[in-house]
Amino acid sequence: MYSQVVTVTPAYAKKLLASNKTNRKISKANCNRILTAMRNGEWKLNGESIVISKNEQLLDGQHRLTALVEYGSPLPMLMVFNADDSVFDTFDQNKLRNGADTLHVEGVQNSKECASILRLVFLNDNKLIGEGFAFQKVSNSQILQTAKAYPRYTEAASLAVQLAKSSVRGSIVWNKSIMGFLLLHNLMNPSEGADVFFEQLSTKIGWSSTSPAYVLDRYFSAVKGAASGRSAVRQQFTLIAATRTYLMARDNQEVSRIIINPGQKFPYLDFNPKGIPEPDEIVWPDCEGE
Repeated sequence: MYSQVVTVTPAYAKKLLASNKTNRKISKANCNRILTAMRNGEWKLNGESIVISKNEQLLDGQHRLTALVEYGSPLPMLMVFNADDSVFDTFDQNKLRNGADTLHVEGVQNSKECASILRLVFLNDNKLIGEGFAFQKVSNSQILQTAKAYPRYTEAASLAVQLAKSSVRGSIVWNKSIMGFLLLHNLMNPSEGADVFFEQLSTKIGWSSTSPAYVLDRYFSAVKGAASGRSAVRQQFTLIAATRTYLMARDNQEVSRIIINPGQKFPYLDFNPKGIPEPDEIVWPDCEGE
């Protein structure tokens, strides 16, 4: 058995994939995650290898090779040749390091909440929130890149944790990833209406039947039961509902009820990662009135 770095072309990747006889079913989400990294110039040699058996069968690396075929250009990959066929069942035994682990190594507090918030921000910025988004994977390098673009994410996570501790367990604010996602947006784009929204969600004081916070709270209570056993659907609907009511609160709008239908588009947020410029720094583009 020996290893070497090989510049793998899409054609060679196809040839290797054709010998893939015993691997698990391809995960589209995993392939998309790797493909996104390749397209963003994030592909790195990190010691993980493509493993080929003595019989020239692919034992490990099908997702990387499938992504490379879609990418369409050669990339360097570490390859191990002449492995024994019997080692196949030893692959993927170790726990993968996730975004929370990566942030924890960097010394970030509330790393689990921070990783969840940054994942939503990345999906938002890349317009990837839609049906099945709950299964959309975001790489650790993408988490770190998003963290650099949005340094106040730790503050948002801390606020989300405090909000959850001060509220009734099981309410919408216990979804710290969604609350942190919206809190980060409000930290970067402050709104008095949004401040009231978060306070009312936490205290349940000062709202009315047409307050965005009240309607979201009632919606969340209803959808928890209706979508029981379908956590991915519940997460998608809850994120859409929370973001819509948050935007209404920012505009001081009243709302009577929320209706979310399958396939409904997500109202993407503009986070303005470079920060809000001072008035004298704003350069207004030429545009026609709406």
